[in-house]
Amino acid sequence: MPEERDSLLVTPQIFADLPLKPEDEARFQFEAYADTFARIIADPETDTPLTIGISGEWGTGKTTLMKAIRARLDQTREMDKHLPDFVNSQEEATGLRVCKTVWFNAWKYAGQQEAMFVALIEDILREMRRDGFINRLYASWNDPKEPEIRVPEALLSTLTRVFTGGQIDIDQTAFYTESRFKTHLAFLDEFQTFFDRLLNWYVGREGGEGKRGVLVVFIDDLDRCLPDKTIEVLETIKLFLDKPACVFVLGAATKVIQSAIEAHYETEKIKGVTARDYLDKIIQLRFELPPIRQADMEAFVQELKLRDEALLSSLEIIAGGVRTNPRRVKTFINYLELQWALLVNSGQARGTRRQDFTQWLVLTEAGPDFCDYTRNLPRAERVEYILGAAALARGEEGEVLRERHGQWLDRYPRLRRVLAQRGFAFQVDPDTLDRFIFLSAPPVEVVEEAPAPPRRGPRMAVPRERAVSELAEVPETVLVPAGPFLMGSTEDNELAYDDEHPQHQVELDAFRIGRYPVTNAQYARFIKEGGYENQDYWTEAGWARREAESIVQPRFWEEPQWNQPHHPVVGVSWYEALAYCRWLSEATSQEFHLPSEAEWEKAARGEHGREWPWGNEFDPQKANTQEGGPGSPTPVGLYSPAGDSPYGAADMAGNVCEWCQDWLAEDYYQRSPSENPSGPEKGSSRLLRGGSWLDGQRFARCPFRFRDGPDDRDPDFGFRVAASLSSP
Repeated sequence: MPEERDSLLVTPQIFADLPLKPEDEARFQFEAYADTFARIIADPETDTPLTIGISGEWGTGKTTLMKAIRARLDQTREMDKHLPDFVNSQEEATGLRVCKTVWFNAWKYAGQQEAMFVALIEDILREMRRDGFINRLYASWNDPKEPEIRVPEALLSTLTRVFTGGQIDIDQTAFYTESRFKTHLAFLDEFQTFFDRLLNWYVGREGGEGKRGVLVVFIDDLDRCLPDKTIEVLETIKLFLDKPACVFVLGAATKVIQSAIEAHYETEKIKGVTARDYLDKIIQLRFELPPIRQADMEAFVQELKLRDEALLSSLEIIAGGVRTNPRRVKTFINYLELQWALLVNSGQARGTRRQDFTQWLVLTEAGPDFCDYTRNLPRAERVEYILGAAALARGEEGEVLRERHGQWLDRYPRLRRVLAQRGFAFQVDPDTLDRFIFLSAPPVEVVEEAPAPPRRGPRMAVPRERAVSELAEVPETVLVPAGPFLMGSTEDNELAYDDEHPQHQVELDAFRIGRYPVTNAQYARFIKEGGYENQDYWTEAGWARREAESIVQPRFWEEPQWNQPHHPVVGVSWYEALAYCRWLSEATSQEFHLPSEAEWEKAARGEHGREWPWGNEFDPQKANTQEGGPGSPTPVGLYSPAGDSPYGAADMAGNVCEWCQDWLAEDYYQRSPSENPSGPEKGSSRLLRGGSWLDGQRFARCPFRFRDGPDDRDPDFGFRVAASLSSP
């Protein structure tokens, strides 16, 4: 007999992700979209061949819309019995053409040997068989009065056997590889002529004289194909572009298709062809699914018929914070339901409000870096930090609020929207939030198993033996020679932010820069030798802040996870980083300073404007970022030499954001001097460069300009030194 429990177990409500059924009501104006496209395709005045592209990111409803269009077109087969849904009157229906439809899942053929062209023909023939056309055609051809059809009949018989698994061996690549066309022209030309005639018979264009029918081929999930298969599909469509009986409807995310085209042409080393030029030759009518309004998304969530009243009360929060993508919303609710059920069934939900848990998970969706940062704060500071961000989002003014939270609200508009809502009321204590953050299932009995083999990845690398200089208390430096370099980003760089423009040439004197960020071991000497006690090392504002908050060490200095000797020091403000440089200058009789923004960028990317230190293609194996890192700082130099800059500086992408000397001015590049720029004379934020273990590849780019108040002491903030040429 099972033991009695303090509370009842709950079952999460989980939603599947399938396109709408024909009887379901379409949402997000899809009814109007489907009616419009059906009218275009069925209108005999619409010229064919025609290719229509329906684009939008995954989960936005492309498949649902395409199925709705197909359902309407299929109604044209029985216009004499039923009036199609997309026409206004019987008189209008009589002027429409009959539309025969085929659904072709190109992605299913990835990795198989048969040509995409042959696979498409097979699907068309299969559709012809389904509605009895092939049988009717054979009956007609068996009539001895029609001897002239014997050659097409033989071809059809042969092809049918090939398409249905017969033993006839034909090199199918002849249908789509241009070089093979030359050796099979006779067969291909005869087949093309036959297939054109077959197509005309099928759609009611006997002899090519009528204009009543078209074949409409729907190709969904084109963006699920690998790049080479994507090109095969598009090349196959090109083979049909001379057939006036064909319409193609493609469903795909445009950016994914463009990337596939670019990858193909780069592999083939073909120059002078852009993805847009290529698509313009194939797709004559494009439709990008528009963004879904928040009000429509709220209605969509309501139609899911959620069972939990507490969850229903959070609909506005969910719709505001989760991406307006139907698939993403359902996935998020599934995750939310599962996590809450785990809390309840493990006994960890006692004394908590479901609304608060929902709000926390919405925040993780709306502002992932904001929540990662909050997780790493001391337990007692987390709730206050979230409420401070909410206060700023609701319009409360204050320099402190802006300095502490402004970066997150600027970076994540959905985070701002959620925090600004009247319904956002985060009523939790530090212990409850800790449970939300570190959700765990009940303990289970441990069963001894053989150790699993180590998974491959950059984080399994073992730090190499370090030279004495790498472990020394004085940072090692590398030379950056004098000369010009390209600073900032070009206008067509889609990854760039406005303050990275314009790209411009800057001339710098020679200097040295730290090979690595300053480590905990190196910073420990600064503490030991009274760096926090000597006012001479500090700016006036920095000393005042140190005194007011009794700062005697980095913020996380007592926590082992942040204080490994060979890891970069973190939790230091700009004031502390500058004080260290001044102390180091005195201790070594050499001139050390924080690098200027221009010095840092040249040291990171070299003369020619690399996007990342190693080149223009991101590689998660070469940097400690979100994509490939462990979610915490790593030993300096762990990614060397593969991730090094052209001058041998390590960790200039990822690991820790690095303080620079300069104040921030977003328009500074428009007026900065072309030689040795040192930044604006004043400002409210200091610059950091390089991104960190918390950031993705975009923020780890060499030209990305991050900013924060000079007193901020985040768990991913560190620094490296720069030096005059007389320094080591």
